[in-house]
Amino acid sequence: MKTPKTMTEAEVLQTINKIANILAPRFRFGCHEISDMKQQARVFAIEGLELYDDTRPLENFLWTHVRNRLHNFKRDGYTRLDKPCYNCKYDAYIHETDECSLCDTMMTCPIYYKWFCRNEAKKNLIEPITLTHVHDENEDRMKVFNEADEDLFNAELKCVLDRELPILLRADYLRMLSGVSVPKVRRDQIQETIIEILGEHGYTEEDW
Repeated sequence: MKTPKTMTEAEVLQTINKIANILAPRFRFGCHEISDMKQQARVFAIEGLELYDDTRPLENFLWTHVRNRLHNFKRDGYTRLDKPCYNCKYDAYIHETDECSLCDTMMTCPIYYKWFCRNEAKKNLIEPITLTHVHDENEDRMKVFNEADEDLFNAELKCVLDRELPILLRADYLRMLSGVSVPKVRRDQIQETIIEILGEHGYTEEDW
């Protein structure tokens, strides 16, 4: 491992671990847990040391390098680049205009439409809609669903919930924020999950 002349290997590793611990939760996706992303961040950081030239603080350099590498890693983990039109079995794709000579729009082609839907699903997983965004758009129509609701939406708690709320509960939670009726059993399950998540991060109901 290459180390700057002014730092020991232990100091470099401490900097790498600090960056990995901060960035890993932000880039967790799919089957990749936080521990996986921490390990990936460390690998990217060690590789990035080969490009470091001592003209800027090491932490700033590694932060930018690792963040960009993790972003690309996450993007490539979900995105398919092989657009079916490029190898159209009907030879109907017009490269110059990015159009189809057989269909009015490519969305009416069953092959393209299937590919499009698959990629949209992946995008929803890689960048799930944020709770903050929906809350802001529907603020005037929101209904309070428990006594702690208003306090949940300070910046720090929103960040925790955006990051940790399971995808399977997210849709119903967003409906609750928008004032849409959700079955009580489901509502209780979401509330219990929120309490558990915030409890794991050191919050108590008194904090809310």
